Amino acid sequence: MTSFVAATAGTWHDQAPAVAEQAANLLRLESTHPDRPALEVHARAAMRAIDQRLDLQPATGRMRYPLGPGWDAVTYASGQAPEELQSAALQLTQELYERRKALFGVTGAASPTGEPVRVSRDQLAGVEYLLLPYVEGFGIA
Repeated sequence: MTSFVAATAGTWHDQAPAVAEQAANLLRLESTHPDRPALEVHARAAMRAIDQRLDLQPATGRMRYPLGPGWDAVTYASGQAPEELQSAALQLTQELYERRKALFGVTGAASPTGEPVRVSRDQLAGVEYLLLPYVEGFGIA
């Protein structure tokens, strides 16, 4: 089982339970649905992935937390994340949850030409347009 490093309290990751609740409502999962607790895990994973993609630089109102040995991320303090990033976290949480239905990477849908629709390898591809204005670091996209 993979263990995840939780973000430091006081970051925008504190909003993960609220994002998970919104995702559950949009996905129409009943309060007793067995998958509902997994949505908070997906919300936290979405927020960590967004932090990694943004590659934020240290600044006032931002916090640093460890991702792994010798690897830290800088993120927004609680209540400081732009609204677009909140929307990206919500959308990505839903997408991460729905990926489990894509057997062998195929969604079960077809294009107008009849070709199967595949899940993107880049989990952030669907929210990239929301993230681009906030990317600070550089790297290979």
